[in-house]
Amino acid sequence: MLLHLGAVILLLAKPAIWLWIIGAVVANHLLLIALVFWPKGRLLGPNIRCLPTAAAGRNEVALTFDDGPWRLRLPY
Repeated sequence: MLLHLGAVILLLAKPAIWLWIIGAVVANHLLLIALVFWPKGRLLGPNIRCLPTAAAGRNEVALTFDDGPWRLRLPY
């Protein structure tokens, strides 16, 4: 958030360097994406990289992209 806010302020102060500002924001996003999706990365918590033995024995596959092991508690 601070990088985005700083980029907007800098863009308003020095619009001539807009390409460098956009480049810095894009580089930051690429770094975060790389850290989050790195197979052994723990930036957002532990990665579960193998299935339980019974599921592996049935040749099952699980591919998930979610925010963690916590269950969302819905009112219904």
